[in-house]
Amino acid sequence: MPNILHDANDRVSITACTEYGDPTVNLHRIAVGWTEILGRKVTAEEVALCMIWLKVSRLAHAYKRDSVVDIAGYARCLEIVAETPR
Repeated sequence: MPNILHDANDRVSITACTEYGDPTVNLHRIAVGWTEILGRKVTAEEVALCMIWLKVSRLAHAYKRDSVVDIAGYARCLEIVAETPR
């Protein structure tokens, strides 16, 4: 079985890009929606951090490997956003 980081990398670079598009574009798109909903500026970085917290919260209830893979994946997305020139 591949390790969690390998699975997360595949999910971010292959699966997510195919299903949802570039992670930077997707997180920025979510940030725009959350900005409208919350009435304050939300950044793509904040979206990634909130999604990590969502997964941590779920893990506090019960362990699920998929949630750990998602945490690693969102951490990778956060890195991608931080490294992308604006």
